[in-house]
Amino acid sequence: MNSNIVERKYEDGGMDIIPAPVSANRWYCGIYIVVSDTYGMLYHVSNKNDDSKWIFQERMTENVVASHTIVAALHIATDIQEQRLASVHDILVATPAIADGGMDPKSGLHFESSVWVMEVLDRLRAAGLIQNEPAKDVVEEAYRLANLASLIASKEMRKSDGLIALGGRS
Repeated sequence: MNSNIVERKYEDGGMDIIPAPVSANRWYCGIYIVVSDTYGMLYHVSNKNDDSKWIFQERMTENVVASHTIVAALHIATDIQEQRLASVHDILVATPAIADGGMDPKSGLHFESSVWVMEVLDRLRAAGLIQNEPAKDVVEEAYRLANLASLIASKEMRKSDGLIALGGRS
């Protein structure tokens, strides 16, 4: 068993990447910032609207832990509170979506939730708000965790390898 997988709850002030299944081995992901035991802010992009255009969405949500669609949570930062929370929030809401799902010039990938999350991670890292780890590696780590959870039919939560390398702090 991977020693980085731990029995844990969502951590107040923590930031997690939370994948949800789209189809076999395909994942949709967003960023979740924990406010308290059962409440948090979910930030993501979605094309589930009338015109199928990708749009940014944010919402306070209750009981993500009980969600049947969220199969994993990769913890990527701690202490996202007060001034730090305001800075993170500003970056999340300012990260654009490519509405038509076209090619993202930076990543060379067609736009989808993972491309948006990678851009968010790059911006947060540049601002010194998360660990210095390549965004693509972090998203791939979240998807590996989601694949594991799906394979063993459980929910899995763990700290990212980059966060562990920093001694648990970002």
